[in-house]
Amino acid sequence: LINNLNLASKLEYDMQQLEEETLYPAEVVRGVMTDIINSKVGERHSTECITGNEVDKVKLVGDENLLRRAFSNVILNSIQHNADGCDITVEVKSEPTACSIIVSDNGIGLSQEMLDGFASQHERISNNQSNGLGLVIVKQIIQAHHGSMEIKSNSPSGCLVILKLPILKSR
Repeated sequence: LINNLNLASKLEYDMQQLEEETLYPAEVVRGVMTDIINSKVGERHSTECITGNEVDKVKLVGDENLLRRAFSNVILNSIQHNADGCDITVEVKSEPTACSIIVSDNGIGLSQEMLDGFASQHERISNNQSNGLGLVIVKQIIQAHHGSMEIKSNSPSGCLVILKLPILKSR
């Protein structure tokens, strides 16, 4: 909790130094998925990673450790909040100017109150509330990389998180 609050505070006030390098987001996502599967933390969960050949060539500039943390936080959030198991899909898509990492599950989903709560991240951090802090950190990491994050309910059940990050244009 202390480490999460410290990171959230550093990201909030632009005090976290990004160690930027050129990355292949599909490769980073596959690495995170492999780590989670090998840790056996989600043994009751079915996981699938979808990437295509066109996505393997997509590059971005970012801090690999922070992006790995963001991607794993979203996936682990699905595992943690669906203790009885669910299907989790992680898809990496390429767009003309961005790369989307889409994490969806068919679990219990999020209430409207929880969805609305992510908008009040400043209040949550300043009141030292840990519930939902992992997703607040994800949002801050993605914003530090000039990207965006969207959380919504997945129809008919579950949660859908869309992370968009700007990519390097190919020459």
